[in-house]
Parts: sequence; structure tokens; C-alpha cells
Amino acid sequence: MKKCAVLLVAGGSGERFGGPKQFALLDGKPVLQHALEVFLELEIVSQVVVVLPEKAIHSREWNMIMADLGNPRLDVAVGGATRRDSVHEGLKVLPNTTEYVAVHDGVRPFVPVESLQACLLMLATDSNISGAIVASPCPETLKRVHLPERRMIAATLNREEFVRAQTPQVCRYKELLSALELARGKRVTDEAQVLELAGMRTAAVVDQGWNPKITYPIDLELAEAYIQRQKLLKAAAR
Repeated sequence: MKKCAVLLVAGGSGERFGGPKQFALLDGKPVLQHALEVFLELEIVSQVVVVLPEKAIHSREWNMIMADLGNPRLDVAVGGATRRDSVHEGLKVLPNTTEYVAVHDGVRPFVPVESLQACLLMLATDSNISGAIVASPCPETLKRVHLPERRMIAATLNREEFVRAQTPQVCRYKELLSALELARGKRVTDEAQVLELAGMRTAAVVDQGWNPKITYPIDLELAEAYIQRQKLLKAAAR
């Protein structure tokens, strides 16, 4: 299995959450630390760069995480104004010999390790694709609506043709860096879109597990309930 670097992007302001959600406590630890610990335990991960707002880098919360983990494979970068800018800044910290990089939302605490490995394997065995992303099935019925009012339905779409993009998104380092340069000034929401805009091919690994992104307070409550339930199930199985 090839190795990859990881960018853990946590540069958001947390406006919808009501504060810096990457440092919100989940089972007694910051949300960000949950994903960070998983990546640092994986042998396939060569380096982890956490991308944070400049203010957060000097915060007590981040210093406590650094002191707790104390891992030489852990670095930090100052994020930019947009997702594209933050990823670009994170890539600058990595050595230019990096072959693959996995970009993960810092507020997705439950890293789908097997799907990460599947994405990396897909890239390593198929030179025709530049990125492979973790995605989830789309169980809801999808409607196309007329813009801008979004009230009138134009069509019902075949949901079998759609997946919901998640992270990690594993990319070839040099190709992602090149595509980000081309995407400068454009509104992009994930790395697969950056590659697509540059004319590069991407693929999806569909994961059936739960890989939530902590966006609203209710997401944190559900994640906490999930962890406690997992603890009860483990205790009952002993």
C-alpha cells in the first residue's frame, strides 16, 4: 500500500455552529482531535498538516492538542479566505516529493479508514484518474428546481446516478496543486471539483457508514450519542 500525506482542513469560522466547532468537545476531546488521532495511528499516513485560522493556531485549545499528541508527523498551516486557499496553503507545507495527499474535513470526527485505503489503492493502480473521494449513497428522491426562487420543480432525477461527496478526498499531489492554481478566484467546494474544472478525472468510493460533518449543534449532539451507543455495545459484547 502506498503512503499519503493528509491535510486536515479546519479553517472555517463556525458561524452556523455558533463558534469554533473544530474545538467543540466530543466525548471529552475536541472534534478536531478525533480525526487527528485516527490519521496519526495509520501506517499509510506519512505526515499530517492541520490547516487552521491564524487566531486558532495561537489558541489554548490547539496548544493543548499539540501537547497531548506531540507527534513529529504533525504540522500546521494558516488557512486562507476560502476552501481553495486553505488547501493551497496546506499543500505548501508538504515536501514536493509527496505523491498522494488526502484532504479531510477537520470536523468529520469518524474517519472511514477502509474507504480511505480504497481511494489510495484506486489511485495507485489506475494512472488515468487524478482523485478518488469517499462518498455516501443518496437515499432521498432528488428534484431539480427552477432558480432563483427554487419553488417550482423542473424534473425528478434518478438518484442511483448521484452520490453525496464527503471526505477524505485523495488526490495526486502535483495534479491537485496544478489544478488549484487554475482554480484561483473560482468558487469551489471540494477537491474533486477543482480537479474536474482542470479537466482531470475523479472517482468515488461509496461508503455505507456514518461520516457526519459537524455543522450545527445538533450534529454534535448526534455524534455524542453515537459514541456513547458504541461504548455500550462494546461493553455488552464483553
